[in-house]
Amino acid sequence: MGKNRNRNKKNLLMGAVPKLLVLAVALVCGAVVFWSFDSKCYQLGQEIHKQEQELVAKQNEYIHEEMRWKENLIASNLDRAILRHGLGMGIPTPRQIVYIDAEGQPLKTQPSYAHVKPMMDPNKAFVAQ
Repeated sequence: MGKNRNRNKKNLLMGAVPKLLVLAVALVCGAVVFWSFDSKCYQLGQEIHKQEQELVAKQNEYIHEEMRWKENLIASNLDRAILRHGLGMGIPTPRQIVYIDAEGQPLKTQPSYAHVKPMMDPNKAFVAQ
């Protein structure tokens, strides 16, 4: 009976070694997978940060351009620009301005509606007489 007991211990020990080996390989694979996910998350975080910086730069550029255009549309600045470029123009009177709706038709509530003559091409603007 003593011989059988030694064989059982050897068989148990030999069965435990592959289990430990499988466990070690699984831990290493898990660590590699975790490291790759962590690396990918870091890369995505860097890309998000870069895109957020680009967004802030574009928003600042938009604000700058909007302020520049608003400054150019002030009546005194428009008059100065007209004189500088030698244009024989002036600011239109309210009767000369024609407002159109989304379909391209003049609004009927404006004072210059009676003086509007539509052009033949529907893609062109309306001209006040």
